[in-house]
Amino acid sequence: MAANDSEEISFKKDTVSKLLASFFKEDKTRLSGDAATLMAEMLRIFVREAAVRAQKQAEAEDCDQVDIEHFEKILPQLNKSDKMQCVASSARHNFKNAAGLLTPSATRGSQRAACEPNPSLASVTPVEFS
Repeated sequence: MAANDSEEISFKKDTVSKLLASFFKEDKTRLSGDAATLMAEMLRIFVREAAVRAQKQAEAEDCDQVDIEHFEKILPQLNKSDKMQCVASSARHNFKNAAGLLTPSATRGSQRAACEPNPSLASVTPVEFS
C-alpha cells in the first residue's frame, strides 16, 4: 500500500502512549498528550532515517531490494547517543514548529544546524514487503 505524496505517515499517538506506559515503573505515572506527540515524531524520524540508511546499504551492495540484512547492518549506526540526541532535537523542533511555538530566529541556531534532518528523507517512499 503506497501513500500519496501529500499523505504524512506517522505513528498513532494512542499506540505510542501505550508503548511508553508499558515501561512505567509505577501505575500512577501518566503521559501528557504533548509528550506522546513528541515521541511519535521522534519515532517517525528515527524510522525514516533507518529506512534511508538501509536503502543506501542495499545500493552499496548492488541490491535492488532492501532486506532485513540491510537493516541489521545499519542498526549499530542508529544506536550512537549523539545521533539519538540529533533525532530528539529534530523531533522537538518539528513539534514546536508545527505547534507554532518557534520564531524564525529559533530555527537558525548553530546547535540546530548541527542536527539537521537528513535531506534525503524527503525522497523516501513507502515500500511494500511481502
